[in-house]
Amino acid sequence: TIKPVTIPKSRELKKIMGTLSDVEMALSAYKNEYALTSFLEVEVIEEKKDFMKLQLLDDIVSNSLNDNFKILKHRITFLENPTASGIMHDESKTIQELSPLEVFRLKLTENTDNEVLNEDLIEIYMQLLEEIND
Repeated sequence: TIKPVTIPKSRELKKIMGTLSDVEMALSAYKNEYALTSFLEVEVIEEKKDFMKLQLLDDIVSNSLNDNFKILKHRITFLENPTASGIMHDESKTIQELSPLEVFRLKLTENTDNEVLNEDLIEIYMQLLEEIND
């Protein structure tokens, strides 16, 4: 006769999903209950595209070196579709008809909500253009 044999679990494989703050809390509260280091996959899901969140996720992954777990894979998903908001807010113009500064402004408004930062970046962009043209 064939009898089932139970194999003891010695390592946990787990996927943690949520917003950046949810994932950060889950990682800080995570307790490994097994003999071997747990392997984790981290998926962050955010509403708006924000490059700072990409950097924060990379920082969390690189700073989470401990004996409880090892993050094998991480990614971030933005629910806002960048092609839906699009570069072209005015359908009557093509990208070739826009000036480089207009394209830069549109990309800034698409990627950040911080108006002060945007104005600083535009000023730096204008300085770079002046240096290139001189």
